[in-house]
Amino acid sequence: MRAILVSLLLASPLLAQQIAEVEPNDTLAAAQLVAAGAQVDAELLVGEVDWFRFVTTGGYMRLAVTAAIDTQMELWDATGANCLAFNDDGQGLQSSVWMNLAAGAYHLKVEGFSATTGGSYALEVSLPGVRPLTQSEVEPNDALATATVVAGGAQVGASLRPPIAVLTGVAGATNTTTVTQSTTALIANQYADGRHWLRYTAGANTGQERRISANTTADMTMATGFSSTPAPGDAFVVMEYDADWFRFDVASPRALVAFSITDGDDRWLSGFSYQLLDASGTQVSSVYGVGNAESDAYLNRLTSFRVLTAGAWYVRVFHRRTALSGPPAVAPLHGNYRFELQVRDMNVGGVAVEAAEPNNTVARATPIAPGQQGRGVVTTGTDTVDLWGPIAVPTQALLCVQTDAGATAPALLDSTINLRQLTDPATGALGAATAATTGNTLNTTAGASHARGTYQLLLPNTVYYVEVVSPGSAATQSGSYVLELSLLDAPPYAAGTVVTTAANAAGCGTAGVPTIGRAFATELPILGQAFVTRTSNLNGPGNLGLMVLGLSGAQGPSGAPAGSPQSIYNPQPLALTLLGAPGCTLNVSPLQTDVLLADPGTLAADYVLPIPGAPGLQGFTLFLQPAKLDFLTPANALGVQPGNWMRIIVGTRAF
Repeated sequence: MRAILVSLLLASPLLAQQIAEVEPNDTLAAAQLVAAGAQVDAELLVGEVDWFRFVTTGGYMRLAVTAAIDTQMELWDATGANCLAFNDDGQGLQSSVWMNLAAGAYHLKVEGFSATTGGSYALEVSLPGVRPLTQSEVEPNDALATATVVAGGAQVGASLRPPIAVLTGVAGATNTTTVTQSTTALIANQYADGRHWLRYTAGANTGQERRISANTTADMTMATGFSSTPAPGDAFVVMEYDADWFRFDVASPRALVAFSITDGDDRWLSGFSYQLLDASGTQVSSVYGVGNAESDAYLNRLTSFRVLTAGAWYVRVFHRRTALSGPPAVAPLHGNYRFELQVRDMNVGGVAVEAAEPNNTVARATPIAPGQQGRGVVTTGTDTVDLWGPIAVPTQALLCVQTDAGATAPALLDSTINLRQLTDPATGALGAATAATTGNTLNTTAGASHARGTYQLLLPNTVYYVEVVSPGSAATQSGSYVLELSLLDAPPYAAGTVVTTAANAAGCGTAGVPTIGRAFATELPILGQAFVTRTSNLNGPGNLGLMVLGLSGAQGPSGAPAGSPQSIYNPQPLALTLLGAPGCTLNVSPLQTDVLLADPGTLAADYVLPIPGAPGLQGFTLFLQPAKLDFLTPANALGVQPGNWMRIIVGTRAF
């Protein structure tokens, strides 16, 4: 199946759609029609808005702006009467909307963040993809006792309903933060759950709404004050907002837990708050991380990574506690969302005991597998580094690694974790360290400061090792330690990545080495969208060039076999001297070659790669290397002058 998807991806440039904006399109009635899978190159004038219209057969879609300017985006239905989503900063300062859409027509409105915003941008309308739900929330689930039960791997469709009025009355003696009323006797702290807000319907504060933080039988205290002192007799209403409770269980001694609150069906939820609670319904202490938080004022997606102990846990999703940016009518605080959960056990694979010293090289590393616990000792001066591994990563994966004090005296009080990729199995060479010096808030020894690292490993078919190092963030010290690894799991999302690497900089032909980059600096390869590269310096006769595509790096004389992990992520250049291009190298193992035709004015050519929306392409790695055709250079009888090269990894999101 993956082979079929790869064929579709490599064939897709023939079907590429890169179109220009057609003005005027500054009203809904004049919206420009855009096909799914297309990229629109557009210009936003200062003070202008651009409207676009698209039709979908239904599915999970990404609508995004790629630009160097700050934008806002609104999604409207076919009639233009109902706003379905609003986003300000979905990826950097640019807007993006991800949503399950029913079949039909929709409108998009793009505008600048401020009255002075203007500039070029690209609008992406993805091909519809598939992102199924595993279950839906079961209402009522607004209390611990009725929580919707979920397990690791859950993709839950949920919603927060519009608020309802639960109490109306008039204010008695008042100040800006306390309202006294005698309309109905209340239960102490009846409204102190974060769901209840008081809104004045008369007086100087008409229309203002504040969250109730506490109440007695007659008084209600606001979390923040109203702008004016209310007058006795001012009418008010208490609004109750919806809340959803989700329960999950951790069976192992410790587990990596990742939960996300993200895009769901239309109409989406533009903002929210959440709490993490223990089995009794008490908000967690800082030992388990932040107990409550809310979505960013400009972004409606959130992913949280925790290490939790065995037992029952709850996540409560409810009304956002502070105002969003954007027009209130366009940024609703009720709507649909998706709750995602992953639970990966730790300490379930037995114990790995440190190998004999020295064990700080790949050849002598202590074997350990995901899910296992390692036990070792480091000593000052002579044994400051222990190496554990190998950890094979066959597909994109999420991995948590942490250290703790050991049981044997003296216990190590401070440590550093370095995650390092194996770059050359023949020599045992390791890549640069990704370090974690602190973070294990569950460490068991008073005064200790141990490390925790959570890593999204996006390169399939790679191998990693873990270094445990003394010192950590304090002075060098000796002692025993425990190393804990989670089981591997698919990451909750995979960010699209782009890396360009210099090659052929000296050139092997005429001046002007062909150089590949992105058409827009923030553009990323994401499922369902068109990814556009731009090659410059195509200054040969006819401004012709080639684009070489491959699934791995080139096999050089001293390199690894093409397609092996070390050639995929550490390509060995293939010299072209014997073919008549002295000084030039090919860095991509050629699978397909396409012709480029540059604009004679800019000497640049865009290469459009529409990426199918198939989930099986997540993590797909593709190499691209441009070349200039120049048969008039005596020093290059081959007539082909390669440039630098690019590696892309297809992601599911750009954030």
